[in-house]
Amino acid sequence: MNKTKCTQIPSSVPIAQLPQRFSDFFCQKISTIRQNIDSCSSTAPPGFADQLFSGKPLTHFSAVSETAVSALLKKMACKTCDLDPIPTSLLFDCSDEIVPALTHVVNQSLLSGTFPTVFKHAIVKPLLKKTFA
Repeated sequence: MNKTKCTQIPSSVPIAQLPQRFSDFFCQKISTIRQNIDSCSSTAPPGFADQLFSGKPLTHFSAVSETAVSALLKKMACKTCDLDPIPTSLLFDCSDEIVPALTHVVNQSLLSGTFPTVFKHAIVKPLLKKTFA
């Protein structure tokens, strides 16, 4: 079953260079993926034509109510991201004061067809498949 086998750190690379090499590897991988996406044509691959959207497109949205936004907030898990302007627990505690402003942001986004740039950021943390011993 080979349960005692553990992954070794490459001995051919100085240990001080490993973080940079790791970073370079993933940056190159992301760059390659982006190039492949950009080079793809806009048509669907063979066999996928039946999966293309053929319904009636949405041309308008109904405004959401403060009640609906409040209900969604109450269903959320209490998880926080480093990019959150306030911790989720504080958001829940202040929800009565924040819901009107949040509802306005959501409705303006739906009306304008745009999403605020300030919210278009993410932190990506890779999950390693193999651990180093």
